[in-house]
Amino acid sequence: MKAISTVFAFFFTAHIAFAQIDEARDAIDRGEYVRAVNILSETLARNPVPDAYLYLGIAYTAMKEYQKAEDILKEGNQRYPKDARFPNQLADFYLTNNDREAAKAELERTLVIDPNNNYASDLLATINMSGGEVQAALQSWNKSGRPVINDILHNYYLTFGLWVVRDAVAFHPAGVLRYDEWKTTESRLLETENFANVGLEVEPTRVPDQYNAIVRTTAKRNSWSDFLFGLLKGAPVETSYVDLWNIGNSGVNVNGNYRWDTNRRRIEGRLKIPLPWPGLFHLELGDSWRETFVRSFVPTVSSTTKPTRSGFISSTYRTIAWSLAVASNIGIAPEKAAWRSCSPIAATQGGSTRRSTSGWSTGNTKTGCIWKALQQGVPWSAIPISPAV
Repeated sequence: MKAISTVFAFFFTAHIAFAQIDEARDAIDRGEYVRAVNILSETLARNPVPDAYLYLGIAYTAMKEYQKAEDILKEGNQRYPKDARFPNQLADFYLTNNDREAAKAELERTLVIDPNNNYASDLLATINMSGGEVQAALQSWNKSGRPVINDILHNYYLTFGLWVVRDAVAFHPAGVLRYDEWKTTESRLLETENFANVGLEVEPTRVPDQYNAIVRTTAKRNSWSDFLFGLLKGAPVETSYVDLWNIGNSGVNVNGNYRWDTNRRRIEGRLKIPLPWPGLFHLELGDSWRETFVRSFVPTVSSTTKPTRSGFISSTYRTIAWSLAVASNIGIAPEKAAWRSCSPIAATQGGSTRRSTSGWSTGNTKTGCIWKALQQGVPWSAIPISPAV
């Protein structure tokens, strides 16, 4: 009989506690936070159930009694460590107080308790995404097989503003977006050189467990101010730059520079064309023209093989270098031909004849090539100099 009375008293007390919690929850919904605190405090004194701690912490937070809210939620978390609602609520509390790192720690603890807790993984991914931590955000989602992409938007529009963006996207609707797919997309977009910045946002839709992926791009500009800046930015090194990006919204770029240094004039140009092939290939065409005025110190070789000053020679060399590159994701820069090279030389070194296939070289400096040959007794007239082609 005593056991029956005990069980009856327990269920009666529990019934009263749950009734009080329902009443307190209704009071919170109506904004009557003081009344909710009074009800829940009485409930905790009689029967400290998890919901009493949880809603009392919510009520204190709404009243901006932050220290009381944190203390009561931590107390409930210590009493019920397997209840994932407490770290979730603590995460909300920390976000209210702009403590992102503490919120992330609580959400990660929720996922340890309940790996399939969608609220925690969504909120953790949102925090990481807002901080630019795309990899961490997608890894958090991917643990539960999300985010499943419903639609792909470009700068929040349903249609792509540029065809290269459409062709660069490496993921598709109805599939799970993974980090390597986004990195491929990002690399392709940046390789076009059409954009100053590229980013990703993921937002939930009305369809449960489905999301929209928003590809954000900031296009490079072709304004007069940018054109003028290009002409002037290289003034310290006597060089002007001309850059035209995404001409006519075609994705085609034209880049060039002119160095007006009297002794080292140079003109370089490049045309970069994206190709509508899988993987977004691109074609690069480049040309360069150089004119270099060289004042070379020309020593003569005496019987003791010690060079002595004999004067200076002035020479002008021109080279045209062109290149063709086709690449996907990773661009191949045009090869830059050397403006000057030594032809093969027969020279005497240590009593024997040595022939070099690339000429004498000192630190890849062709002036050193001439100097070394003269030191070894090669007559100046026997040293042919030819431009690289």
